Amino acid sequence: MLRSKPQLVVGVEKMLSSPAPSQSTKPQGLHQPPRLRTGDRHYDRIIPSTPTIPQVLQALADIQLPTTRAFSYAHRGDFGDFSVEDLDRCQGPPPYALPSIWDDPAYLDEEHFFDILHGSYSHEQRSFEKARLRDYNTVAHEVFVNEVLSMLTRSISEWETAERIIGKRNGDTIEDRLGNQYLQWRARWVIDLAADYNALLLGNDKFLCTFVERWRHLE
Repeated sequence: MLRSKPQLVVGVEKMLSSPAPSQSTKPQGLHQPPRLRTGDRHYDRIIPSTPTIPQVLQALADIQLPTTRAFSYAHRGDFGDFSVEDLDRCQGPPPYALPSIWDDPAYLDEEHFFDILHGSYSHEQRSFEKARLRDYNTVAHEVFVNEVLSMLTRSISEWETAERIIGKRNGDTIEDRLGNQYLQWRARWVIDLAADYNALLLGNDKFLCTFVERWRHLE
């Protein structure tokens, strides 16, 4: 019988606001197939290694995020002049429906809009990951690891499909920028899933620390 896992969600917000540890939590050896670990118990079988990450995907994921106040506020759920519906219509793959404010001649701050959209993607991902931490407490560790691996494999395939479509649009129109921003965030999602998968192989604490370190600097 698997040992029960600690309640990971309890105290996460406190950890996010505490000083960062000096030791990096960046996962190492992404393509090494370690043995699955659950608490103090090790399984003898070798589990699947992390799927190969396309270089173009990795490069997109490495693009630095905005550091503006608009991005920071949107990450926390404050989208300024834009509604959630406005942003929903501009996220995901094309086609897009631009917010009505775009028709206002007085509104010319395109970069402000894209910073908010970046923040909205970040807010959505963090909200999902917080909910996933709660789910983690309700299933066996090995089951959760397999779910994350399946999600990672599927997300890589979905990104490659989207890249074949959006990657052909090399213009600088609003629609082109929206498509490229979607690819960037889907790439970040893949890389973060890979980090989560490798952290899970090392145990509960490593998984929690990976989550905390990912979001600490944005809190």
